[in-house]
Amino acid sequence: MPLIDGLVITVPLGEVALKARDYRPVVAVSFIVLAVACGLAATTTTSLTAANFIMWNVIIGIGIDCSLPNCMDLSMRSLDVERCGVGSTPVQSMRQLGGSFGVAVFGTVLTSAYRGHLRLDGGLPSELIEGASDSPSCGGVVAREVGPIVPGLFRTDLSRGSSSFLGECVLVE
Repeated sequence: MPLIDGLVITVPLGEVALKARDYRPVVAVSFIVLAVACGLAATTTTSLTAANFIMWNVIIGIGIDCSLPNCMDLSMRSLDVERCGVGSTPVQSMRQLGGSFGVAVFGTVLTSAYRGHLRLDGGLPSELIEGASDSPSCGGVVAREVGPIVPGLFRTDLSRGSSSFLGECVLVE
């Protein structure tokens, strides 16, 4: 919900940019906002308060809402009205392809960082250790099955993996 709140907050800003007919400053600032939000999110730990979590989610929502629709509009405004149909196809294709590659690359970074930080040597059976090291989602299932000792470890490992992932996001921005 905080991410959606950030999106809603910036709707009027898009209207201002539309009237000014110049999205470039808004898009440039939005990428800086996204980098700052990812930097804040990269400092996430298991002791994070709800207010801090909500704060960086709202900031990410603001950055997304100021960048994505405006970038799309910038690309479509560069075309003549007669060519908009032809121009929207590559824009939509690149958007889909970029999303797929982004999920694949950053999913790999998250899983690798999670595995690198995972420390399960508390006398667990080997099949549970193997299951937990498979992926963060499998680690969550194992943590729920084992009981109260391992979930804390799992959350710490996942938090460290997420911090590495979000640090990579800052570098990409």
